Amino acid sequence: MITCRASKMKLPEGISTPRLRIRLFKPEDAEAFSSFMLDKIATRFLDFSEEQKTREGALALLESVIVSYTSCEPIFSLAVEEKASQLYVGSCGLFPLLRNGEMECYYTVIRSRWGKGYALEFMLRLLQYAFQELGLNRVAAYTAKFNFPSHNIAEGLGMRYQGIIRRGEPPHESRVYSITRKSFQKNHFPRD
Repeated sequence: MITCRASKMKLPEGISTPRLRIRLFKPEDAEAFSSFMLDKIATRFLDFSEEQKTREGALALLESVIVSYTSCEPIFSLAVEEKASQLYVGSCGLFPLLRNGEMECYYTVIRSRWGKGYALEFMLRLLQYAFQELGLNRVAAYTAKFNFPSHNIAEGLGMRYQGIIRRGEPPHESRVYSITRKSFQKNHFPRD
């Protein structure tokens, strides 16, 4: 029997927006997730290994995420589906950074759903969950230097540009954005 200390990273059972549902990954997502991972255009800016961008690697990655949900260290990676069609349209999540309890967020959308405003919609809801339910104080987004749509999403979330850093394997330049709980609440939930 595994005994775990309570984790600050409580995974949501499911959270929604008007058009989308953010939920735990499930085995039925395998085909859609692996199709996304094999899409060289959709994943060109993402920090996945070449192995993870194969069908076998993508399926192994998905399985490790699903298995982690019942472990002491769950991976905070969530699937996003359209409510109306129940189709997988992307993913989002949070990862701890090494400084001051700050978290990094990520977001992906399958190419057939680009341009619909989905990433901004589900990320606003994820940040609301992060700040209100998890009690986080700051969330950052690291975007590839030339991933302009991702820059627009970070800015649309109210994140402020912090500068450029080198990270990843092989090292590459990333633009850093971040937002505090106070700033998020002021921008998205102003008091009368």
